[in-house]
Amino acid sequence: MREVCTDLTFVSAIHPRASIARDVSVGEGTVVMAGATINPSCSIGRFCILNTNSSLDHDSIMEDFSSLAPFVTTGGNCRIGGYSAVSIGVVLIHGIYIGEHSIVDAGSTVVKNIDPFKVAYGTPARAIRSRQPGDKYL
Repeated sequence: MREVCTDLTFVSAIHPRASIARDVSVGEGTVVMAGATINPSCSIGRFCILNTNSSLDHDSIMEDFSSLAPFVTTGGNCRIGGYSAVSIGVVLIHGIYIGEHSIVDAGSTVVKNIDPFKVAYGTPARAIRSRQPGDKYL
């Protein structure tokens, strides 16, 4: 889009009831919904979504186009790969990596890293199948 309109600026929308630590970086086009919490030293990429009452704990990273659904809770030092979706009510323990283009299904508890291009679910979550670039999320 920038090739067509070089002056186009994307804004980030942050709800006033979101809680964001001072040393957090939030990329353009990102949406932070009501009740979301982003703790110290986190980095949020471009065009991400932190949905209602989601929580990203300290030193975590969300890469571009990744999303946390409502009531997702992460431990500290987690990394959510680009174009990944973490579904409603998922819990990630400390230090988890969710690979790019992966989906973690609702209500899962993630205790081990999820490789890129995987669909994972369960408690504990495990990869159930692979995905291809461009696959629909549902």
